[in-house]
Amino acid sequence: MDHMKYIIVEDSCPMSMVFNPVIEHKKAATGVCGVSGKKVVGAGFCSIGITVEESQNDFGAVFEEKLVVSCWGESVSLNIKSRGEEDAKVILRDLERGHC
Repeated sequence: MDHMKYIIVEDSCPMSMVFNPVIEHKKAATGVCGVSGKKVVGAGFCSIGITVEESQNDFGAVFEEKLVVSCWGESVSLNIKSRGEEDAKVILRDLERGHC
C-alpha cells in the first residue's frame, strides 16, 4: 500500500478528499474550500488497501474483501493534524457509499 494525502472538510456531513502526495495539502484545500468556504478539520497521510476475511456457511468457505483505511501524520502547510481513526471512517464511508 502506497500512501496518499488527504483532507477532511467540515460540512453537515464531513467530506474527504484523497490526492497524490506530490500535491501540497494547502493547494488541495484551496481548490475545495476556496469555492465552498468550508473549513478543513483533518489532514495528513493515508493508505488504502484490501483485506480478505474468511468465514464459513452451509456451503463451505466464504471470502469477503473489505477496504481498509489508515490515517496518520499532519499537514504542515495547513497546520492541521490527522484525527486518525475518525478521518479513516470518513474516507472509508466516502469510498464505499459516496458522500452523505
